Amino acid sequence: MAEAPADLDPVSMFSLLGDETRLAVLQALYDETRGRGTGRGAVAYSTLREAVGEPDSGRFNYHLTQLTGHFVEKLRGGYALRAPGREVVRVLRAGTLTQSPRVDPVGTGRVCPRCGGQVRLSYANEHVFVHCADCVGLLEFDYVPDGTLLAVSFPPAGANARDPSTLLAPATLGYERRLQTMTDGLCPDCGGVATPSVRRCECHRQTGSTTCDRCHTGFEALVELSCETCERRRVAPPAFAFTHRDPVREALSAANADGDAWRRYVTVVDWPTRVRRADGGTPEVVYAPPDDREVVVAADGSVRREAPSPPDELGAHLSE
Repeated sequence: MAEAPADLDPVSMFSLLGDETRLAVLQALYDETRGRGTGRGAVAYSTLREAVGEPDSGRFNYHLTQLTGHFVEKLRGGYALRAPGREVVRVLRAGTLTQSPRVDPVGTGRVCPRCGGQVRLSYANEHVFVHCADCVGLLEFDYVPDGTLLAVSFPPAGANARDPSTLLAPATLGYERRLQTMTDGLCPDCGGVATPSVRRCECHRQTGSTTCDRCHTGFEALVELSCETCERRRVAPPAFAFTHRDPVREALSAANADGDAWRRYVTVVDWPTRVRRADGGTPEVVYAPPDDREVVVAADGSVRREAPSPPDELGAHLSE
């Protein structure tokens, strides 16, 4: 087995990529080996140079040598991409660092879970924004459109590849899957350890037509999923982060809402919700779906179903 290359500091890493010939080498290797399983097949020097289209052999050899070690591996039969090289190509093709498409609001054919109004979708800053045309929505921040119900990251290439009116389903599904991976303890971005916590607005106040003037959302509590390595953070209505767990899945099925991810989202958002103090003082979020068994999401990420609380316990909120 070849000796692993030394780690690169970030400045050196970006320096190595700062030439169009080097990026062309990575993309050519990716294309030439894409059909060979894991991409471990070697590409002959002459084949690679022809694919890149560099007529100057000295220049080509210099740039290939600079990449070899961290991004490219020299094998007996030629050259192959290492994992960092493949990741660079994927990032480039996803458009995350290079593309900035915008989509003006389009109709989705869905209705708002708050007011029954028409739901629209727009795209900007690598995010899909789902918003209502008739109410304030669930999120009121400077960086989201008025009436926003959901804002999720989505790669530019994915947005460019689809009719804007069809973006709702893949964007919501991608958001749901990333949440599920993190609730299971794995960061989908770096492979680090992800941990859950319940974040509660201590002075939550809202009416049916406004969001809270303190947290600027329509949620008294949100689950926060944080990676200990890359510090990726995602927040969501607690039950929506656990739609793959049996207690939530059972309640969604009983509500005939186990179809697409958007339907699951609006269903859990519409369930009556309260926050109470569990044994030990940690917060837990209690949902009351229509099948008369509550769904409880605890601060440690555990989820369970239980019989409805007696009336005298319904006021046992954290604010007391």
